[in-house]
Amino acid sequence: MLSIEKKSDVWAVTGTMTIDHIQSMLKTEHAFVADSALTIDLSGITDVDTAAISLMMEWLRRAQQSKTLLTFTHLPENLTQLAHLYQVTDILHAPN
Repeated sequence: MLSIEKKSDVWAVTGTMTIDHIQSMLKTEHAFVADSALTIDLSGITDVDTAAISLMMEWLRRAQQSKTLLTFTHLPENLTQLAHLYQVTDILHAPN
């Protein structure tokens, strides 16, 4: 399961970021890209696959459309490795 919860000025994402969970998330997604700046904390992610990268890219696209500065924080190691593998660390602002 994948969930998003607003905690103060940060959106915390928890659960499994895999294709099965992400597809349902996009259908019922919270409209959190609205502020001028937004932080998404990914420290609660337990498992990922390539769909996690796609979801993050979609969030960035939506943020760009609404002129929102989107920052991802606390990427788990498995997600950071995928970002490196697909050479999108700069796009996702993931650690090097």
